Amino acid sequence: MNVTSSALALFALFPPGALAQDPAPLEPAGMPLSLQDVVGLALDNNIGLRIDANAEEVQYYTHLGSWGSFDPLLSITGSYTDSQQPATTSLAGASVVESDTLGLNAQLQVPFRSGGRFDMGYDHSNTATNSTFSIDDTITNSSISLSYTQPLLRGAWSGYNTVEQQKAELRWRQAQARHRELRINLIRDVSQSYWDLVATREALAVQTETVALGEKQLAQNERRLEVGVGTEVEVLQAETNVATQMEVLLRSQTSVRAADDALKALIFARAEGDDWQAWFDWWDEPILPTTPLPEADLEALSMLDWASSLGTALSKRPELEQRRLDIEISELDLLK
Repeated sequence: MNVTSSALALFALFPPGALAQDPAPLEPAGMPLSLQDVVGLALDNNIGLRIDANAEEVQYYTHLGSWGSFDPLLSITGSYTDSQQPATTSLAGASVVESDTLGLNAQLQVPFRSGGRFDMGYDHSNTATNSTFSIDDTITNSSISLSYTQPLLRGAWSGYNTVEQQKAELRWRQAQARHRELRINLIRDVSQSYWDLVATREALAVQTETVALGEKQLAQNERRLEVGVGTEVEVLQAETNVATQMEVLLRSQTSVRAADDALKALIFARAEGDDWQAWFDWWDEPILPTTPLPEADLEALSMLDWASSLGTALSKRPELEQRRLDIEISELDLLK
């Protein structure tokens, strides 16, 4: 799913003209989304999470590429030389000494993790000349060399020679832990925003009912005053109560809109090609949470052991794992 496909799909299902603009909790129009829906949208559309996933992939291939320093290296060089040199003495063997030389050089280097290296070389040259003093018109030289070097103290053995590869692997594991940390934090933030929206909508529903009850009380007091069994003070008190509750209602409506915007900012992202007006129209549509409130399992909560929970957190928290990997990287730096 790309950055805007989920938003456009919702926009198609809930076009602006068919939806109400009031985010009251009892309003049927809007975008019904469950907690699982919003978490999935956030994981699909979060740009920071996607960037970090690419960074993790870069570290992975950097780790794999670091082992290339132990790959065998074969180099082959060929050469051809054609020379003509006027004779300077009668011992040159010709008035103009001509020579053609064909050369071939091959080198094979095989490094080992122990710090040692195996070298094999092959040199071949074939020289043709017209000098009468040359034993043969064509002279061929070939040689093969083999060598193996192994340090015994400084720079010896794999613990020293694979430091960079070990560090590359630790950095890759760090990138994995960082990506997991961002993912966990995103799921946490989305879940909190979702339940914040649920809470504010419930509070708005309660406040709406409170205002309705206050208006009923005001109407009753006004009728009591009309028939002569009530007082103006009771009417004024009821009017004050309704005005106070209306102020709280407006604040509750603002809280619902703020919670709705905060959740949308976490689960959707706008692409460059999206139409601004359509995006604004869609943004005004309220999110209608559909996941019911979870029931607390008091028995399970009572069985939780804080010491074991702390131990689990210390061993599995990704931010702590990153710091432990920092320490391991620093220890490897000391080997160099």
